[in-house]
Amino acid sequence: MQNDAPSIDSFLPPDGPVNNSLAQISVLLSIAGLPLWCFSIVFTICSVPAGLLGIGGLVSGLMALRQIRASGQRGSEMAWIGTILGGLQTLMAVAILIFTLVVFVIAIISGMLQS
Repeated sequence: MQNDAPSIDSFLPPDGPVNNSLAQISVLLSIAGLPLWCFSIVFTICSVPAGLLGIGGLVSGLMALRQIRASGQRGSEMAWIGTILGGLQTLMAVAILIFTLVVFVIAIISGMLQS
């Protein structure tokens, strides 16, 4: 009679290259910033933490890509996803910041002209 129970080896991770930790962090930071953009439509202040998470995702993704290229680890797809999402979030945060500053300056100038 054969023993059909799985061996302990089937539960261990396979040998070989492992996923890069910074690539995983990059994806997590970039995805964590996405829900904040829903709130930034109503509350502009929410774009600040979303932008900071985007910067973190962008920087850690770029660092992960460099490490993956040097060490041969896995996770380049995650690093690219984190880099792209983080870059888009950073661009959106900068655009909202510029828009807010322009509106603020226009409001100040129009207030000075009316006086």
